[in-house]
Amino acid sequence: MFKEALQTIVEKTDGSLGALIMGADGLSVEKFFTDAGAEANLDVAAAEFTSLVRSASRSGKDLDLAIAGAGSRFGQRYFFDAAL
Repeated sequence: MFKEALQTIVEKTDGSLGALIMGADGLSVEKFFTDAGAEANLDVAAAEFTSLVRSASRSGKDLDLAIAGAGSRFGQRYFFDAAL
């Protein structure tokens, strides 16, 4: 259902390797990767990033802190952006 939209985003974003919609459980709902994105295992990296966001959210709740609704992470070669 969302694959065409993700493909359009990737094709219109210079240098993009892929895009995905992932649940808070780390499982992708839909994804589209270029060949380079698939080779780089970006879905695995995104699942790890989701785990970090989930841990930070739990820690924030435990400490009674405000929880951010989005997060970004720059890797050595990749950029991840998440919205909760």
